[in-house]
Amino acid sequence: MNTSCITTLPATIGMWEKLEEIHGEDCSKLQMIPSDVARLCFLKIFKLTETSVKLVPELPPSLLSLHLSSIAEVPDMSNLRNLKPSFSTSTSISALEMDRTYKLWWIGKLLRLEYLKLELPGITSIPSDLEHLCCLKELLLVRCKNLRLIGLLPSSLRKLTISHCDVLQSIDLSNLQKLLELSLSFGIPNIQGLEGLRSLQCLKLSSCELSELSGLERLEKLQVLSIECCPLLQTLPNLSDLKCLKDIFLWSCRKLVKIQGLDRLESLQFIAIGGCSSLQSLPDLSNLRKLKYCDIERCSRGNVPGEV
Repeated sequence: MNTSCITTLPATIGMWEKLEEIHGEDCSKLQMIPSDVARLCFLKIFKLTETSVKLVPELPPSLLSLHLSSIAEVPDMSNLRNLKPSFSTSTSISALEMDRTYKLWWIGKLLRLEYLKLELPGITSIPSDLEHLCCLKELLLVRCKNLRLIGLLPSSLRKLTISHCDVLQSIDLSNLQKLLELSLSFGIPNIQGLEGLRSLQCLKLSSCELSELSGLERLEKLQVLSIECCPLLQTLPNLSDLKCLKDIFLWSCRKLVKIQGLDRLESLQFIAIGGCSSLQSLPDLSNLRKLKYCDIERCSRGNVPGEV
């Protein structure tokens, strides 16, 4: 019933005893979830988003995946693996009201949680007990516009995405030794603990306010490096030790002056560099035998050797 105009779920929905999935995304007219839903003891997936629901009844403990607007707490959800709470964009509510409604302390009780996406403009901090979620593999923090503080994150994380968290000034990654993929965009001027991400394979930075990337040179398992629209970034550390690096994409970093070590990365297969108007030169790349694609704009001063 995605995008339907339904206003309420059937009052006797609990009679559908073997129902396993409910999909109702983008149901802006939906106003009520009947309490009878708690009787669905086989329900595994429950997705109701962009709704006008103000009160969520007790939900069946059998749930594995829950995507729900206007949810303030999840009682007895010990089996939950996938959680995405959100506010309806059609709901008129102040940031202060959101923060009061979304006290996220209860998330720390979901010890089997593997995937968590928070898109909550009103929250100002991520609870410190999030680090106890030892099964959490993927965390997405998106459009949390008032988020100012992130405590220690679970060391089990494999993928972390933070985007459009406008006032967030710093992120500490020092305990994420198992992280494989990191994506940061729109904000975040300070990254701490980057050098400790020894398992990291993919790093993507977009529209960040970073002036440097200290520790990048120690990410020995990195395979993909993508940096775009970072106007304050002036230098990169020497990349010569990134022996696993296959793809590098640098775009519109206007203050970037130098890129060192590319000529020693024999694993490189893809290079795209453009819009870096302050870039002076690059080393000769003609010895990179595995290189399959190379697109490099001319530098502001002098030519770039080794173009393919």
